[in-house]
Amino acid sequence: MNKSPITRLALLNIGQSQGNPDPDFAALGLEIIDIAPLNKYPSIQLSEILRPVPGEMPISSCTSDGTRITISSSRLVTELDEAIETVIEAQQIPLAVLTCTGDFDLKHGSRNGTKTASSTILFPGRLLHEAFRRRNPSSEDKVAVLVPIDEQQTFLLQRWQARLPPGTPVQAYTMSPQASESEAAKFGELLMQKGWNVVVMDCFGYSVAQARAVEQAGIEVFLAKGVVLEAVRQEMR
Repeated sequence: MNKSPITRLALLNIGQSQGNPDPDFAALGLEIIDIAPLNKYPSIQLSEILRPVPGEMPISSCTSDGTRITISSSRLVTELDEAIETVIEAQQIPLAVLTCTGDFDLKHGSRNGTKTASSTILFPGRLLHEAFRRRNPSSEDKVAVLVPIDEQQTFLLQRWQARLPPGTPVQAYTMSPQASESEAAKFGELLMQKGWNVVVMDCFGYSVAQARAVEQAGIEVFLAKGVVLEAVRQEMR
């Protein structure tokens, strides 16, 4: 039995709605459904309501006016679970993407991704890891991990140290998801000058255009959003 073609895609946001659709996903030609459970909170109070928990990796999020804030991943779980139940499952949206590479202990499945009764939910963190693992990384690589905020550097450095062969040089650097393409290109040139030959862009906020700009320096790039877009295209076939 042939499956029905996918015409709708939900983006389950970890921030508030920005108004303009994500151009990388708009290019897919699907109906993009923006699900932002944090919209119910006043922007000015959001960073306090979901304030980061000490010892836990903070999540880089965004208010409706574009202000970057940090929030708690554990406090976000209830909001995400409720949105999956009341919107994604209730509307039987066949495919959804969590817009973060972080780890979330969701009721509807592990952080690695899940299938509900009516939907497939893609988790960028695992997809990024799987794409990198298929490359067969070696200790000869020099891996730079790009993160959106300084507060995530230690956490994501430890994450990738655990994923790489022992002895592999790896370092985390902060590049804002709001960086221009020219700024991203300069960042790529800087990383190349420092001897890094692989860049992992471990934030869903980084765009395809930013990844291409970094790649211009001659560095191999793994983009979280890029591997998710490929997974969505696979589901569309």
